[in-house]
Amino acid sequence: MYRKLVYILCLLSLQGCNETKNANVRGFTVTPMSHSTQNNQEDLLNVLKTQSDTHLKPIHISLREGDKVYQKGERLNFSIDPIDKKFNALTLFNLAGNGDLQFLYPVGKDPLQIEKFPYTLTMKIDPPFGQDNLVVLLCTQAATELHRLLIKSQPNIPEPEQILNQLHQNHCQMGQYPFYSEQVTLYHNP
Repeated sequence: MYRKLVYILCLLSLQGCNETKNANVRGFTVTPMSHSTQNNQEDLLNVLKTQSDTHLKPIHISLREGDKVYQKGERLNFSIDPIDKKFNALTLFNLAGNGDLQFLYPVGKDPLQIEKFPYTLTMKIDPPFGQDNLVVLLCTQAATELHRLLIKSQPNIPEPEQILNQLHQNHCQMGQYPFYSEQVTLYHNP
């Protein structure tokens, strides 16, 4: 818990994070995001929130492994459940610790609409490390044009206006789940 708090404080303290490339507190190395990358992620999340119906309860997202700092190779099992089952057109992507957008679902022949909830997503921790945000969009209609935009744009985050143009006639709920990872370096004593 202490590590996560230090990481969050570093992210929130832009001045403190920008003074040094890496902050090391009690063995936990924090590599801060650039100010523009952090703003791009915040802009995207804010735009998606405007598309959510605030009268409905938020999407229920849980992580079986619980909240902790994850290491390379660990697997995370997310459970996603809408409050209203009419929101069943699923879009998933990750906002990585370095600011990259990673499109996760649907890919290939994945169904555009989920028939049975809760939906389970398994992710493996790989670089880049830091704070990630799993972003879940559940809509009443498949957001295929948004999927194309996200796939084409990744690893970059599209402009907010582009996202709004793809969702303007759709009714959606948005949820996010932040999680944290770090790379552990082992040193051997001779």
